Amino acid sequence: MWNMLFGKKAPDNEHLIQIRIMWGLFNPGFIEGRSALLPERWMRDTEEWQGVDSLAWRRIIQSIEGELRSEETAKVRKHIARWFVLMMACMFGLILGFMLGFLMSFLGCTDGNTGVCVTGLTFAGVFVCSLVCMVTGFFGLNVSVGRYGNTVFERIQILVPQLAASNPNMKLDIINVQIGNGPAQFDLKVTLRKPGESVETQERIPQKPQVPTSPISADLVALPKALPTNWVNQDISAGHFRKRCDVSGDGRDMFQILLDQTFKAKSTRDRQGQLPRRLRVVKCHRVEDSALWSTYMMGLEGLRSKFPQGCTSIRHHYTAGAASPEAHGGSVATSEVLSSLPVLDGKINEFYLLHGTSPGGALGITDGGFRLDFSGSHAGSMFGKGAYFSECSSKADEYSTDGEGIYEGVFAMILCRVACGELLRMLRPDSRAVEQALAGKMATSVLGDREASVGTYREFVVFDSTQIYPEYVILYEREF
Repeated sequence: MWNMLFGKKAPDNEHLIQIRIMWGLFNPGFIEGRSALLPERWMRDTEEWQGVDSLAWRRIIQSIEGELRSEETAKVRKHIARWFVLMMACMFGLILGFMLGFLMSFLGCTDGNTGVCVTGLTFAGVFVCSLVCMVTGFFGLNVSVGRYGNTVFERIQILVPQLAASNPNMKLDIINVQIGNGPAQFDLKVTLRKPGESVETQERIPQKPQVPTSPISADLVALPKALPTNWVNQDISAGHFRKRCDVSGDGRDMFQILLDQTFKAKSTRDRQGQLPRRLRVVKCHRVEDSALWSTYMMGLEGLRSKFPQGCTSIRHHYTAGAASPEAHGGSVATSEVLSSLPVLDGKINEFYLLHGTSPGGALGITDGGFRLDFSGSHAGSMFGKGAYFSECSSKADEYSTDGEGIYEGVFAMILCRVACGELLRMLRPDSRAVEQALAGKMATSVLGDREASVGTYREFVVFDSTQIYPEYVILYEREF
């Protein structure tokens, strides 16, 4: 506190994350106060310092808190809790023994009341035992806290190079180390690098291999005639652009509602591991890529030319009565939630659909579009080798994997505009039927309706990347 008020002011590009190890029943190790919060001065885009992504900062804090509560320290933390409870009991014994023991023994022995005197002497004995127990507990607690502090410090020493490798615009140093028997503390100094400042060679955390994409060369794509009205960037006078715009506030709330309302507590063979209880949005952004958009517009024009009278509406694939489980099939779940987004072209069955991937995979797809020659390599290809989409967040989550480093535990799905065109509805896999329909130009996509056949999900499969625009990236965490 003294240093905060009267000490030398730290440079604007420095911040201390203060880690404290104290006596405590439930939380002996913690990050102190506001030092865990991302400094407001780093959240603004300036020319002097590179901004810090709030998700990346949160992952750093969570990594440190993970070490404070790791399984390796669980046994020591239990010892601390036991010693702490013992000291509280001894404190109660001291107070009770002092108040009753000495008072009752004095009054009883003075008045010649043997019963009161003996009782008082008994409580006086409780006081002496509690005092001995208090001293023993104090030393035992200090030893356990010291062991805990040393273990945490050693683990964070190992963690720091990994965090630095995942965040090349930061320099991380452990300073102000006070480790011994008893309470301990040390600080993690985070220093932002100036733009262009050299970065020391660091060992990178290995990344999971991502499915390669097929980058679209902006030089070979004509400028689009118009851009979506909800995009921030509207100027194409200087040529093509590729921007990522953060979505927050009402937009982020809308995507959380999307994940909640399209989530079904059902699993298929594509899911690896336990079905989560909920998917919680942590960050999302909109992809504004004029070259990708222009390519998508050409794909839409191709469908309109191929089907001048319009494509068969998805509603016409469901003719069952109102009592049938198929009665709701004429609507797409995502469309019911995303009513505030631009209206799509229903004549060519254009929908907003979800595609599960990883944070790294989402970056690759939004940089270059879908590469369909690698489709089906992750979770199979039940209805042919195309790009698979879902109207349900729980189904897209089955194809999603978490990232590495700061994105460990963070999953990704992409909300895409998908122009399905003429749909071929199928209740069971039949690769030959798919090939014949595509070859004969009777269909341009497949509606794999496993919801109607086995009660799980519908999947939309597209075989031409120009029919897909990956517009929103949603990063989220699983809650169990």
